[in-house]
Amino acid sequence: MKYVLLVEPPHGSAPLEAFRFPRPDESLLAPPWDLLCLEAYLHEHTRHTTRSADCRLGRNIEESLKSAALGDEPPDLAAINMPLDSIGEAVAVMETLRRIAPRLPLAVWGEFPSAHPDLAGRLPCDYALAGDPEPILRALLDNLDLPSRLKQVRGLIMISHPRSTSAWLSNLHGLSTPDWRHVAWASYQPRWPAGPTRASIRISRGQIAVADNHPFGGRPQPLRKWPLKKIAAVVQLCSSRHVLEAFLDDPPEVWTDDTLMSWCETLISIRNAQPWALRLPFRRTHPAAVRALFSSRCRRVEFILPAVASENLALFNCEPPAAMRAVISEMKQAGIITDLTFWVGGPWRRGSEGKNILRIINDLMPHNAVILPYPMLPPSPLPDTVQSQGTPTITEYLDWALDPWTKQRPLLVWGGSAAVEDIRRTMEYVRHRLKRKPRFLLAGFVGLLKPVLLTSPAPLIQRQRH
Repeated sequence: MKYVLLVEPPHGSAPLEAFRFPRPDESLLAPPWDLLCLEAYLHEHTRHTTRSADCRLGRNIEESLKSAALGDEPPDLAAINMPLDSIGEAVAVMETLRRIAPRLPLAVWGEFPSAHPDLAGRLPCDYALAGDPEPILRALLDNLDLPSRLKQVRGLIMISHPRSTSAWLSNLHGLSTPDWRHVAWASYQPRWPAGPTRASIRISRGQIAVADNHPFGGRPQPLRKWPLKKIAAVVQLCSSRHVLEAFLDDPPEVWTDDTLMSWCETLISIRNAQPWALRLPFRRTHPAAVRALFSSRCRRVEFILPAVASENLALFNCEPPAAMRAVISEMKQAGIITDLTFWVGGPWRRGSEGKNILRIINDLMPHNAVILPYPMLPPSPLPDTVQSQGTPTITEYLDWALDPWTKQRPLLVWGGSAAVEDIRRTMEYVRHRLKRKPRFLLAGFVGLLKPVLLTSPAPLIQRQRH
């Protein structure tokens, strides 16, 4: 039996702050879904014990990691998640653990080693898990003292024996979903007494390389879906944990008409009581979708679309705003909040993006609008014919992560640092004009009456045992 420390790194810094109208940024930090799934799998399928450290919560990360790695019972292994947008932060966690616990073996898992197993040998760690982490980490812990057997584990990269392939499960049926009872929900609550929290949940892993999935990164793994009844039960259990919203954080193309209707019907069949939200592609849905969304307790839908001219929306599998007018109107009448998220500065743009955004907002009148730089998580499934000069490569990003003192941090936006000023001007153009709207002024006044939401200084480390 081994004891493993599971670490979620701090968030990567955004290249530009998002602009939200009229609602200010009320986003709440959610427990890390992938880490909790991995932890639940080890609890249900092995005798290994775990401790989790969410570095997004604490201000003094080094002290928190030191208490976890040098406690009364030091771990046998530390496994650090490495999302594509937090590569530098994950490397910083590895270097901190190396400094405070030089003999502690380190393993990385998540998007980066899975998408780029050929680059894992450059990381300051001992192992990299390329693929679905649950079976690989289990095999690593089972054979941690038997190096000869580790060479036979599919998807396990030993830094001294590099590999270039990832190991994916054919389906997700044998994996585990989080046990909300073991989550320190108080760590994710604002300071309001019994304040609300938000849960981040997914019905899938992987994605398909289509236009409106470009900014979510390549993630070269097959698209697989969890059994819907299993995820519906996870959503339902949120209602007993003071969860304000269960947000389904899947790429938009996961939600085909059949998947969306099946998901809603599953929630209706269990009489779901938990409000939830999801991210949809900007196109019309099944005729009965709005009624099914409302009946299953969906209370917010986020549509994503690039700020390009209407004739170019088809390049992103999006429909013209005029085609979406009836859908959004029907959602608003049903009491479903509609948010429009605009990506600024991406490919195929033409003309004034700011004017395009204002035109769509005035036409559709969503409840909220969010403007973000067009993100660029390498490797993107964009075809080579539309690759943008100046967009950072994954190698450049890793070079900075390994040497942040002498190299400038690449900006993960379309066009790189050269495009940032144009994006900022577009965002300021929209902000200036929307601030003149009475609706915006009223929302800003109401926002002044709200207390400042700060994350609770609850313990960063949570210990889990059988």
